[in-house]
Amino acid sequence: EALTPNGRYLLVAATSGTAVLDVARLESGSGQAVAGSLPAPDGAIEVATSADGRFVFTSREYADAVEVSDLARALSAGFRTRGVTAGWVPAGLAPVGEAVSPDGHWLYVTSEARASARTPRHPLSHSRCPGDPDSLPGVVRAISIAAAERHPSSAVRVTADAGASPVR
Repeated sequence: EALTPNGRYLLVAATSGTAVLDVARLESGSGQAVAGSLPAPDGAIEVATSADGRFVFTSREYADAVEVSDLARALSAGFRTRGVTAGWVPAGLAPVGEAVSPDGHWLYVTSEARASARTPRHPLSHSRCPGDPDSLPGVVRAISIAAAERHPSSAVRVTADAGASPVR
């Protein structure tokens, strides 16, 4: 879950997409709190927003990517409108955890395993990482949010080791 910076919408990653809920309607008990859903099949598991709340980043665990969605476009033109999905940031095997830097310039995304020819696709717990008997060595990616908004496929700036099976 994540709140937009203005607190107006609650974003909830679910298996088939990211639900966008109107917070005021939720708090009032209204039965019509769902504003819409951003499509994100393949294991939508974690969600974050840009500092201005316009873009949403959804980790798609089984698609090995972070989906970039234009929330402002979805809210103004409809959730099924062309261009709501801005693209995908390649994020390695099983991207899960997300955090936005305090200055809003970076999205940090963990992946459960570093890809290699010997890394099993899924489940990822078949290989071992020294010191942790149930996991693989994972990575964290620093993604430029400005680049992700314009050119998602080339937004990863740095990939670094992140210990044993980092998730959330």
